[in-house]
Amino acid sequence: MSHELDYAAWIFGPLVADAARGGRLGDLDLDVEDTVGIIAHAPRCPLLMLHLTYLDHRAERRVRVTTRRHTIDADLLRWTITDGDESMRYDIDWDATYLDVHRAALGDAAQDLCTVPEAVATVELLERVEAWLRAA
Repeated sequence: MSHELDYAAWIFGPLVADAARGGRLGDLDLDVEDTVGIIAHAPRCPLLMLHLTYLDHRAERRVRVTTRRHTIDADLLRWTITDGDESMRYDIDWDATYLDVHRAALGDAAQDLCTVPEAVATVELLERVEAWLRAA
């Protein structure tokens, strides 16, 4: 689930992982960790807590950002963003998002894509998290 790390870095700036725990905590037949908790920070976020799991019995992908004045919830499966009592729904065509990425890579909108240094930073972050999980 590296996408969560990618968009956290996109929103808050380059992530620095401070600690991680997790592993195969359930009885799923997976060849990867089924649950990981990461504590990190970034230039625009002094404390980031990421919880990634395959064990939930309810499909859920969400981001919560708490600031001094707002608590913003983004539900990535239902395409809603909520701030207090206000909620907005976005209509997203999944297929179009993938087509847009490919068109950007093949055309002149490459500036809208992840850069090589950003991709390397995500891989290095994942390697650091995996090292903590192996050491635990």
